[in-house]
Amino acid sequence: MTSSVLHDVLVALFQQRPQLAAELITDALHVPLPLHDASEVMASDLTQLVPSEYRADVVVRLRRGDDVRHALIVEVQLGKDERKKWTWPLYATALRAREHVPVTLLVLAPRAAVADWASLPIELGQPASAFVPLVLGPSLVPMVTRSADAERSPELALLSVLAHGHGPDATAIAIAAIHSLHLLDADAGRFYYDFILGALNDAARKALEQYMLGIDLSKYEWQSDFAKKHIAQGVAQGVAQGRLEGKIDALLFALNSSGLRPTTEQVAMIRACRDDHALNTWIVRAASASSVADVLDP
Repeated sequence: MTSSVLHDVLVALFQQRPQLAAELITDALHVPLPLHDASEVMASDLTQLVPSEYRADVVVRLRRGDDVRHALIVEVQLGKDERKKWTWPLYATALRAREHVPVTLLVLAPRAAVADWASLPIELGQPASAFVPLVLGPSLVPMVTRSADAERSPELALLSVLAHGHGPDATAIAIAAIHSLHLLDADAGRFYYDFILGALNDAARKALEQYMLGIDLSKYEWQSDFAKKHIAQGVAQGVAQGRLEGKIDALLFALNSSGLRPTTEQVAMIRACRDDHALNTWIVRAASASSVADVLDP
């Protein structure tokens, strides 16, 4: 998954569930916010107040009844970008002027080094007026290891995979997230498996693939249509046959179920494969890929 796609997926999590930003600020960062009973995404374009185009990733309005109590800005930061040290204070000031409410800026930084950089105070030039963003780095993202907890907040479960996918509990975190995906936007479902797999270390990724292949499908109820169609039936064939040929057939079945039609050369490549790990990886990818080439990409 490219950085731009990862950025868009993370932004979408906050757009789909705007209350997530408030929960992370209060629960993970322990910063109080005003009492509110509703949160809503609002326009993130701040150009009407500044001469150039400035657009935050996500802007959320917190309401209590008809009253707007607070506004939140969420910025997803995957790398260091010194330009943000100039624009982040501007975002907060422009939104404060537009909404006439206090504003809090939250930076989501999945990498520890980026989180440390983003946490540094931004000197504005006015004495005693440094701007300090709230930063959620990987160490502050809660670990979600139980399916029940993941289903209460599937967005947080995905963030947990991203933050802790290289730690000792990575496999449990990934399995919990997998079982919560049916609660997310089905149209974006094809990205979530890649998101999870891409965030794991090699050992956790292999363990997750084996778990997916070893599920007793006669007892497990797949909740989402894309999982039923693109994973369950194909994997079941491979497990039942218990051979490399069975996994090859499972992969071809999953590709066809996803509407992907491999060329003669691609079929020959698949049938010639004797790498068990590669076949497992391709089967999982077939649930979310947009082309056969994406599935077979090394």
